[in-house]
Amino acid sequence: MVFSSFMFLLLFLPATLFGYYLIKEKLGNFFLLLASLFFYAWGDTKAMPILLGSIVLNYLFALLVEKYEEKKKLAKFIIIIMLIFNVGLLFTFKYLTSVMETVFKIIPGISFDLPDFILPLGISFFTFSAISYVLDVYFGASKAEKNIFNVALFITFFPKMISGPIMSWEEFKAQLDNRKPNLNQITEGVERFIIGFGKKVIISDTIGLAVDRAFGFTEMNNLSVSFAWFGILGYLIQLYFDFSGYSDMAVGLGKLFGFELNENFDYPYASKTFTKYWKKWHITLGTWLNHYVYTPILRSMSKKKNPKTGKKKYKMSTCDYTALIISWIIIGSWHGAELKYLLHGILNCILILTERIRDEKKKKKQKELKKQGKEIKTNFFMEHIGPHIYFFIGIVILQTVFRADSVAAAFDYYKAMLGLSGNTFTNVEDLYWIMNYVIVLILGIVLSIPWFKPLTKKFSEKAPVTFDIVKKVALLLVLVLAMAFTAGNTYNAFIYFQF
Repeated sequence: MVFSSFMFLLLFLPATLFGYYLIKEKLGNFFLLLASLFFYAWGDTKAMPILLGSIVLNYLFALLVEKYEEKKKLAKFIIIIMLIFNVGLLFTFKYLTSVMETVFKIIPGISFDLPDFILPLGISFFTFSAISYVLDVYFGASKAEKNIFNVALFITFFPKMISGPIMSWEEFKAQLDNRKPNLNQITEGVERFIIGFGKKVIISDTIGLAVDRAFGFTEMNNLSVSFAWFGILGYLIQLYFDFSGYSDMAVGLGKLFGFELNENFDYPYASKTFTKYWKKWHITLGTWLNHYVYTPILRSMSKKKNPKTGKKKYKMSTCDYTALIISWIIIGSWHGAELKYLLHGILNCILILTERIRDEKKKKKQKELKKQGKEIKTNFFMEHIGPHIYFFIGIVILQTVFRADSVAAAFDYYKAMLGLSGNTFTNVEDLYWIMNYVIVLILGIVLSIPWFKPLTKKFSEKAPVTFDIVKKVALLLVLVLAMAFTAGNTYNAFIYFQF
């Protein structure tokens, strides 16, 4: 069951809202838990024992860690067992088959039948939520929750459990018993849900048809240069509007039940660097990794001292770069076992490291010039235009790897984009596809740029009544169009469901 399906829109959501507001004063949270478990079971019944087992064990891990907090070694041992369980769960279902197939290829003579592991729905997201909860208790940032139903709701709350946004236990717990949904919050929730719904079915699913065709060619000489470029530009729009659309819908759904979920996107394509981009794309994953991977590694390494000199063993830059590399290997691997995801992570890491080194050198140079009393000269092109060109080229290269079926397929696609596959610049059929979907592409590009926010803000300040009417009419139009597109389209799950 996906947010953009009629099953969800016309049956599950109305029934859940009705039930919740009917009994919310006494059993609202428990009702939401039952609804969330039903929502998950509808999508992946076979994975229910895995989800329930994860909830129970991580609930117990947190209680044990808190009980033995004074016994540091025992508490640390419990954390190690917790990480082995959770990481092992991810490894078994996401990577074991691929790893064993690689082993079979490398070592001849070794071969046996592997179990047919089917990736449980949302396993990466609910596992990360569970890990963060137990680690917060271990680090003293939270108290272990005695009510297992509250922990279960934190992990399974249906708006966020399949693809985020990822929340910390403290953020969620603060809202569990102290939220009072009001009309403004519910109105905002409905508006936000409609915006996400429109993003998903009107833009992402529609442009996705052209993207699938572009990346579906096996004979690359049949893919024209123009359509190859159209395909990757379309994919940038498809992925962004699919995932940000899901996040908007999740935030909107949270508001309907009185929860404020974290924002996950902030116009990432307007970035000039990949450092900025990753602070605006999938924000909650970056926050999670920064808090639970990057920062602990950085602190651990920076505290180590040379036994002979007593001085710090590593330079701060070495600690920073090491923590960054490990974090990006995890991000790459988190998306899947295929080599293309690891390469995607490594390439992002290289770009961000390069940017950090460049920025450090730039700061040193500026300090020297300031000491000398010299003027720091700026170049308009290098400051404003050049960075956007650099980012555009980089994102095209990276997301081609991410979308292609394999690394080899990505390189074949690059060749087609450059006209090196014996392909023509365009042809009648490809031109037909471009003309049919170019309006959706342009709409996606325009809405990916943060010009809309300041414009609507000015409009709302100058003519609030007119703005409110125009907004309501626009939202109604988006809703009607989205429902019509949903009725006409074939089933399209959210892209990030596969992770």
